[in-house]
Amino acid sequence: MKQELLTKLRLERASKRIDSIVLSSSLDRLLVMVWAATMVSKQEFRTAERFLEVPGEALDQSIESSWRIHEWELETFLNEVLSRQGADLGTATRNSNFDPRKWSSLAECINATKSLEEAEYLAMRQPTEVLEEMRRIAHRQFQWQSGLTNKLSVYRSTYLYAFKTAKAAFESKLGVSLEAFQKYGFALWTTALSSPHVAAIRNLEFLDVSEAEQRICADLISIQPSQLQQMNEELRSDNVEAAYKPSLLRQRPAVCVDGAPDHLFLPVPDILIERISAGIYYDVVAPNFAMTREMGERFEGYIFNLFSAQFGEFRVQRETTYTFKRHEVKTPDLFIGRTERLDCIVECKATRMPLRAKFGIGTAAIAERNELELAKAITQIWKYVAHKRLNLIPDDLSVTETTIGVVCTLDNWTVMSDNRRADFIAAAHQIAHEKHPEICDSDKIPITFCAVEDLELLIIGSNYETMVEALSIATDPQYAGWHVSHLHGRNFPGNGTQQNHPIIRSIKDSFPWLSKLEAKAASSD
Repeated sequence: MKQELLTKLRLERASKRIDSIVLSSSLDRLLVMVWAATMVSKQEFRTAERFLEVPGEALDQSIESSWRIHEWELETFLNEVLSRQGADLGTATRNSNFDPRKWSSLAECINATKSLEEAEYLAMRQPTEVLEEMRRIAHRQFQWQSGLTNKLSVYRSTYLYAFKTAKAAFESKLGVSLEAFQKYGFALWTTALSSPHVAAIRNLEFLDVSEAEQRICADLISIQPSQLQQMNEELRSDNVEAAYKPSLLRQRPAVCVDGAPDHLFLPVPDILIERISAGIYYDVVAPNFAMTREMGERFEGYIFNLFSAQFGEFRVQRETTYTFKRHEVKTPDLFIGRTERLDCIVECKATRMPLRAKFGIGTAAIAERNELELAKAITQIWKYVAHKRLNLIPDDLSVTETTIGVVCTLDNWTVMSDNRRADFIAAAHQIAHEKHPEICDSDKIPITFCAVEDLELLIIGSNYETMVEALSIATDPQYAGWHVSHLHGRNFPGNGTQQNHPIIRSIKDSFPWLSKLEAKAASSD
């Protein structure tokens, strides 16, 4: 009982520490401070110093530096600040020494956020394995570490979600074309890299975006003060740690403040790029089953393009059909090998990972449903091997003793989690036993899981032989939860990103107007 009381008091103190910051500064000054901190993390020190005192030690933003700024902490802090706007902060007191231009005040904001996270963890979390907690942390941080503005990520999201019917649905639902939305977002982001607040409406004739379209786009990406209470109730009212609650900024990365209706604050500009790319999924694809199915088909095509563009001299083949017990059966999605000798059998799963599943706060039903989807992917691979052994498939491909299975996922289901990988494989064994008795133990080839962003890095930084070897190494249970690209770098050092990769060239072709925007930005410097 005493420990529970102490934990409760610690949580109250940590929350009041954030309350005090909110009382000690206007919202616009806090937004500018966070923007300047973001520029420090990008090592844009001269830009940051216009609004924030940056000590010499903070010029070291290496991963080992204790002065390093972590943008995921800034995002959590901002969400806590926004959730308190207009709220009754009770007995919290104003800190007269708080000055958003001083580094010590930024440090207080970050430390207060960490204190809140630690207090909430003690108050809310059940005993859990260390690796399970590391998985939650990895899901929170990895996206920032790999870069929200990663060009491959933007290209991939647009390829997957911006197909013809989705574009039409986007324009019908939101009143502006997807192309205009993305142009407007990139234009704002470019400006926000040099200024904490930007004009909501500007001259974008060179991008063929009208003023009327800009107003619609601005409304879609910005939070108005009058909207904060409702958005907080919808997104952040669950009794979950602040670090793992849905982020207001992921839906609306720009913030409006009272008295400046024509200006947008973009405190963490890179979130805007995610909103206009990956965010498209939640605008139109997620609510529509037919579009979700089409997205899955496009995901298979995207993975095929990744392999075939880089390894075209080898055999990269898509799925076929065959007859089994008078029914048409599909093979796995992709086959990769040297001529007819198979090195990898690939099954693609575009199942999105719910926020609750990422952070271990979902219901058992959600976990079981998603586990079943990944287990089915494994079983599909094993079933193909069994049917090849039984001479039921009339193709010239051959499975060898070194052939492996690869389950390629849109989200990273197994990062830092050997338990989750083991659960998927155990469920696949159960499905095989109950529904596919023709599968024997020799058909159950080794399986590795590889998220698409990991696969992109692997393919771009490897040759065919090292790529296959890295995937094979990743089937070893001791490497469960590892990124395959990291395993590749560890075992085959010296392979760097190949900037001439066909996928990278296609990114430039997909956004031809970006060159106009870059030229415009360069001319204004």
